[in-house]
Amino acid sequence: MAQEAQKTGLTTKNMDIELLCNEICAYRKEIKRAASSSVYNVNTHDRGRLKTYLDRLQKDLDHFAALDKLDLPKWQPTTLPLPDIPDNDISGLDNPHAKYVITMLDAMYYELVNSQSSELGSSLEAPDKTRCEAVIQKLYSWLTTLEDTQPMDLPEGANANNPN
Repeated sequence: MAQEAQKTGLTTKNMDIELLCNEICAYRKEIKRAASSSVYNVNTHDRGRLKTYLDRLQKDLDHFAALDKLDLPKWQPTTLPLPDIPDNDISGLDNPHAKYVITMLDAMYYELVNSQSSELGSSLEAPDKTRCEAVIQKLYSWLTTLEDTQPMDLPEGANANNPN
C-alpha cells in the first residue's frame, strides 16, 4: 500500500524560509533512505551525514538572520508553496533514532512555516532563529550522546517491520 502524502497546502511569503523548508524536506528523505534506518544502531557514515545537515541548517539560519530585510513591495505579497510532509511516513522505519531525528526536523519545519518571519519577504526574526537553533542544538547534543554510546546488539528486533 502506497503512503499517502498529507496535503498541507502550506505556504510562506519568505524566500529564505522556503529554502530552509526545502532543505529540511530533502534531509528527512535522506535520513529515511539511510542505511541505518532499517537497523537499530546508527552507523558512523549516517551520524556524519546528520552532522553535516545540522551544520548546513545552522549556517543558513545565521546567514539569513544576519541579513537586512529586503524591501520588495512588489514581491512580498507573493506566496510560495512549500513541500508536503508525508503523514506517518516514518512508522515503517525500524530505527527509533531515525524517527526521532525526522520528528525533530518536522517540528522545525512547522515552526518556520508558522513563524512571524514567514510573513516577511526575507530574513529571520531573532525569536524564530532561536527556536530553530534550539532544535539543532538538541540534535547536536543527542548526536554526541549517541556517538559516546556503545552499539546495542538487538538481533531479534532487526528488520522487525520486514521479517523476510
